[in-house]
Amino acid sequence: MNNLKIAYITMQFPVPSETFATNDVRALRKLGAEISVYGLRSAHPEMLKLLKERDLEDLIPSHKDFSFSLKRLKLILSRFLLLLDLYRWIVKVNWRRPEHLIKSLFLMSRSLEIFEQLNIDKPDVVHIYWGHYPSMVGYLVKRYMPNIPITISLVAYDLEMGYEGTKWLVHYADKIRTLADINVARINELYNVPESQIEVIYDGVDIARLTPYLAEQNVPKRLISVGRLVGGKGMSDVLNIFAAIVSHHTEASLVILGDGPERTRFENQCSELGIAQSVVFAGHVNHDQVLQEMAKADLFIFMSKKKAERLPNVVKEAMLAECICIVSNTMGIEELIPDEHYGFVVPMGDVEAAIEHALQALDPAFEGASVQASAKRHIVENFDLESSANQYLTMWQQIVRSKSKL
Repeated sequence: MNNLKIAYITMQFPVPSETFATNDVRALRKLGAEISVYGLRSAHPEMLKLLKERDLEDLIPSHKDFSFSLKRLKLILSRFLLLLDLYRWIVKVNWRRPEHLIKSLFLMSRSLEIFEQLNIDKPDVVHIYWGHYPSMVGYLVKRYMPNIPITISLVAYDLEMGYEGTKWLVHYADKIRTLADINVARINELYNVPESQIEVIYDGVDIARLTPYLAEQNVPKRLISVGRLVGGKGMSDVLNIFAAIVSHHTEASLVILGDGPERTRFENQCSELGIAQSVVFAGHVNHDQVLQEMAKADLFIFMSKKKAERLPNVVKEAMLAECICIVSNTMGIEELIPDEHYGFVVPMGDVEAAIEHALQALDPAFEGASVQASAKRHIVENFDLESSANQYLTMWQQIVRSKSKL
C-alpha cells in the first residue's frame, strides 16, 4: 500500500532554506508514494533550478498564479457559496489578529483553487505541511470532502505564530505530526489534544545521498557556519567566536554558507575584527556544496537565537559529516546533542562559552575522534531519512485502513 496518493499543502515548494521538505518528498516518492504539492504562494524564482538540484526535476508543484483568467473567475462564481463559507470561517477565527485576517483573505481564492483540484484528484490523504495558512485548505477538505483523511504538521514557527485556524483544524485532523519530542507537551498545551493523536517523526537526513560527499579532504582548523545572513541566526556571534580563535590559531579559516540582507554588515564586522582575510562568504550554494564544505571542516558553529528553531537539519548534517558541533541552546537541541560526548551546547549568545569549547576542540590533546564517531552514529541510528519516510507511510496507511473500515 506504499502507492498512496498524498497531497502536500504548503506555502511554497521548494525554497532554498527548506531542504527538509524536498528531502521528505524525494524519500516518499522513492518508497512508492505518489506526491502532489500545492503552494498557496507564487513559485519561488529559482523553483526549477532547486527541483533539479534536489533530484525532483520531474515534479512540478502547483502555485498561485497572479494573472487574471476566465477559468479562475468561473471557478469563483460557480463556487461562490463555498467561498462565502470560507470567508466567514476566516473572519470568525482571525478577527482578533488583523495581520492573520488580511493575509488569509488574500490567500482565500488560492485555497479554493487548491480545494477544487483536490476534489478532482481525490488523494488518499491530504497533508497540511505547515500549521498556519494552509489550514484554510484543511477547513475546506474537512467540510466538503470529509471522507479524505487529513494530517497536519506542527513543527516550529507555526507553533509560535498562533494562527487561530490551526486550533480549529487540529481537533478534526486524523493525526498531528511534529519533528521533536520537545514539541509534544507544547502542542498539548496549545491545543488540548491527547498525546495519542500526535506522531513524532524527525526530519531525516538523506544519509545514502550524503555519504559520497564525506570523503572530502579535511582542511585543518577549518570552521564552518551555515544560515541566512539575518540577525536572528547569530552570525555576528560566530564572527566574534572566530576572531578569538584566530588569536590562538592564526592559520584557522572560516567558511560561511548562506546569504541574506545583512551580509554587508557581517562583512564590515570581519574588517573591524581584523579577520576578513580568513573568512569566506560563499553565499547561497546548492545542498551538495554545503555537504562538501562540511566534510572539509573540523568545527561547525551554529549560534541561532531564533525562538522557533527546532533540531536544525544543518546541525544533523554537520554531525554526519564528522564536524564537532558547537551550537546554541535552541528548543529540543538535547535530542540532537544529548551531552558533550556528541558535541557542545552553549546558552544563546554565550560567546565566551563557545570560544572555550572551540579552543578545547582544536587542542591536539582533545579526543575529537570519539565525539565525531558518537555524533555520526547518533544521526545514522535516529535521523535517517528513509526511516522517517517509512514512519510517514505507516502513519498514513493506518489512517486509510481505519477510515475504510467505517
